[in-house]
Amino acid sequence: MGLSEAIIFCLKNYTNLNGRAGVLQFWFFMAFCFVISSLATIADILLYSQYPDGLGEFMPLNILVNLALLIPNISATSRRLHDTGHSAKWQFIGVTLIGLVPLIYWLCKRGDIGSNKYGTVSI
Repeated sequence: MGLSEAIIFCLKNYTNLNGRAGVLQFWFFMAFCFVISSLATIADILLYSQYPDGLGEFMPLNILVNLALLIPNISATSRRLHDTGHSAKWQFIGVTLIGLVPLIYWLCKRGDIGSNKYGTVSI
């Protein structure tokens, strides 16, 4: 799966919390989200840094972009955890600092070969 296919698939299937997502599909989408969020931050800095009354800290574009990508991120992470044989509920351990270690490990490791209880890899 290529970069554009992964992005389009994740954005189109943002309501689908079922199924599996391969490691490339997930990380291509996360890279896309990082780049879009960074561009929104740069645009906010350029637009609002000229105001001396503290509006330079106000980042409306970044907030809108991150809110728009929140549900697709949760959905893609759910499908990625399914690929490694874990429930989507495990993504909430990322709230704790210690929980980030196993979560990142599961998101980076190779998925189950063949099908598992969550189905087969989507693409």
